[in-house]
Amino acid sequence: MAKKNTNKISPKKETKKEGLIDVLGKKKKEAEALDKENVELAKENEIEIEKDLLTRGEKILAALGYVSFLCILPLVLKPESKFCQFHGKQGLVLLLISLIIGFLAALIMPISYGLWILIRLLLIGVAIYGIYLGFTGKMKSMPVIGKLAKEFTW
Repeated sequence: MAKKNTNKISPKKETKKEGLIDVLGKKKKEAEALDKENVELAKENEIEIEKDLLTRGEKILAALGYVSFLCILPLVLKPESKFCQFHGKQGLVLLLISLIIGFLAALIMPISYGLWILIRLLLIGVAIYGIYLGFTGKMKSMPVIGKLAKEFTW
């Protein structure tokens, strides 16, 4: 006599499946509870959480925002990205400061050429720091430039 193939799952396997589903459900609830705690801690410490992960393109655009007139790129190409807008605005302020100082230096260059060189090196250093922040995905506000950049609300 041949055995019938019933294709039924044994009670042990059903118990294991239900047990696995229960464990996954518990882990999911634990993860959600941790997320809520993290959001509450961020609010208490006034830390802004950006839920979307930054793409490599956004980081590159943010870094390019500190290279002279290229500050327009993150502002125009990624208007929905807070990260790109933040760095684009800081790059724009850095460009405007550089242009104003360049104009003033042209007026008084014969008097203070050494001072002009020092200020120019300082501006280049700030730009390099901004490029670093953009590439690493950090939204750190620069002391004077960041305050002026916050004034741009569009």
